[in-house]
Amino acid sequence: MVPVRLVDGASPNGGRVEVNYQGSWGTICDDSWDIKDATVVCRMLGYPGVSSALMRFGEATGDIILDDVGCDGSETHIAHCYHSGYENHNCEHSGDVGIICSGEAELKVRLVDGPDEGQGRVELFYFGSWGTVCYHGWTSSDSDVVCRMLGFLRAVAHTTYPSLYGHDLQVRLVGGRSDKEGRVEVLYLGTWGTVCDDNWDLSDANVVCRMLGYERAENFSCCAAFGPGPGPIVLDEVECEGTEANIGHCRRSDYETHDCDHSEDVGVLCIEHGNRNLNTTQNETKQEQQPKH
Repeated sequence: MVPVRLVDGASPNGGRVEVNYQGSWGTICDDSWDIKDATVVCRMLGYPGVSSALMRFGEATGDIILDDVGCDGSETHIAHCYHSGYENHNCEHSGDVGIICSGEAELKVRLVDGPDEGQGRVELFYFGSWGTVCYHGWTSSDSDVVCRMLGFLRAVAHTTYPSLYGHDLQVRLVGGRSDKEGRVEVLYLGTWGTVCDDNWDLSDANVVCRMLGYERAENFSCCAAFGPGPGPIVLDEVECEGTEANIGHCRRSDYETHDCDHSEDVGVLCIEHGNRNLNTTQNETKQEQQPKH
């Protein structure tokens, strides 16, 4: 999903609204903006309500990511609302949206990628996005608190092995004709690299598209259809169930362990939320024709 944050406010509950799109923070234009849109942003950040739906907190210097946003107020994420398309706008930064949320932000916790609801990697919801907790100094008392927050009596055990339940990766699409398509690249140890097409299928592509704020994947490609990447091959043998929030949570070989070259770099084509004008049968036929290694 597309993370959000509030910037340059006098307190954490107010500021200019910024969204992270393909690794960069940008703003939202105030065209059509109203309290329903502000309500969705405040909800994403853990606040129960809106004090002011449109304020000015200065002009940003980055991209303008969203314009003509039209939420109905019930959405859980601003990426689910109608908008004119990422980075498609007729605005200047003088129209950057700012809001003030009301109430105290609720700290949410969840367990991710465990075999059942009672175990997994601990994640906290902070300023619009889920993140992990560093294991340094973590004790059984900390585990007990998390378990009680989730409705359990106490913790039975905890682990400090950092990759037992995977960790989050950043992704981007490169070499496509639009932001919705391209070669899949992941950021690992500060360097962008590619994904090998061994075992790659639509479930894996769906996870990537949702990470980038899209609804799902329309199609995927093998064989460096969007050109070979110049960096390392970071992932191989990826096998997502399709429900994961991040490709780093999927089964795979060890990082940079592969039997591929860049002629096997994968690509995807994503579908924006609300786009239903698709020939599903045709897409499924295309997907079945993709070679598997």
